[in-house]
Amino acid sequence: NGPRFLKAFGDYGLRGKVAVLASMTTVDEAILNTMSDDVIGVLSSGWYSAAFDNPENRKFVAEFRAANKADPGLYAVGAYSVVENSSATLRKAAAAWT
Repeated sequence: NGPRFLKAFGDYGLRGKVAVLASMTTVDEAILNTMSDDVIGVLSSGWYSAAFDNPENRKFVAEFRAANKADPGLYAVGAYSVVENSSATLRKAAAAWT
């Protein structure tokens, strides 16, 4: 659990002494705003950010924020992508069979 690890890391006095390299699940945007200053200085990388600036992501983020009052994280966009890609595939298959 990312937040618990980072809190314990700080409680043991390691923040600022040892670098934390984390996966995107440790500091997922969906939970980042609920975390304390324990995340300051954490380096992470990942395949998604609500800040990606393209038309599809802007639309998804706006709809997600309106419905959930929060930024989408990797799990939300993962589920959304599966549904969107599956729907597009089924539409193409249906069109080919008609």
